[in-house]
Amino acid sequence: MANSPLPNDSHPPTKTLLVCPAYNAEKSLTQLIERISDCYNIDDVLIVDDGSTDSTPELLNRNQIKHLRLNPNQGKGVALKAGYLWGKEHGYHNVLAIDSDLQHAPEDIPKFINQNRREPQAALLGCRSFRTGSMPLARQLSNNLTSILISIFSDVRIRDSQCGYRLIPLSLLKYAPAKSGRFMYESETLFMLGACGAQISETSVRVIYNDSHSYINPFKVIIKFIGLFWRRLWY
Repeated sequence: MANSPLPNDSHPPTKTLLVCPAYNAEKSLTQLIERISDCYNIDDVLIVDDGSTDSTPELLNRNQIKHLRLNPNQGKGVALKAGYLWGKEHGYHNVLAIDSDLQHAPEDIPKFINQNRREPQAALLGCRSFRTGSMPLARQLSNNLTSILISIFSDVRIRDSQCGYRLIPLSLLKYAPAKSGRFMYESETLFMLGACGAQISETSVRVIYNDSHSYINPFKVIIKFIGLFWRRLWY
C-alpha cells in the first residue's frame, strides 16, 4: 500500500453521529427508531429524509427526532453528504451510516463504536457473511465484482463493497471528495479512501433481507461501476 498522507493523531476523539438516509420509509421507520434507541443515544441520530412522498415526514415530526428534509428526492449519495456536513458542523468526529429499511440491524451499532475505539483512524466497513445463501444471487455477483475491482485499485482487501453500513471518520472525507450523487457515491468514496492510503477495516454485521423494495438494479450497478472504475484509471 502507498504511504498514507493522513495525519496520525494519537488521541483522536470518537464522537459519532448515526446518519440514516430515508426514502419512503414509513413501514420501517418507527421500529427502526425504537431499536436504535435500545442500543444508542437517540440524540446522536440524524435522519435525512430524501424527498419522501409517504408519511415519513409526519413520523419524523411525531417522534421528535433530528432530521433534514431534501426535496425533491436526490439520491442516497446526496443524502449521505448532507448528513456528513451536518455532523461536521455540529462537532462530530465520525459518521456511522445505516439504512432505513431494517436490512442493517441496529443491534450491530455497538460493534462499530467499540471497534472505532480500538481503531479510531480507520474507516470501518460492514461485512456480511454470504455463506448462508440469504443474499440474492444477482446481488452476490455484483457485490463480488465491485469488491474485487475496488480491492485491485486501492490495494486494500475489500470483501463487501456494497454494504452501506459503515463508519467513516469525518477527517478522512477531505481525501475522498466523491462526485457521484446516488448509489455510486459509496463505491467512489471507497476508491478514493483506498487510493490515498487510508486505513480500512471490516466489522462483521448480520445478513438481513426482508420484503423491503430495493431501488437498485444489480446489473445497472455493474455497468455504472465499470464506467466509474474506467474513469478512475485515467485521473
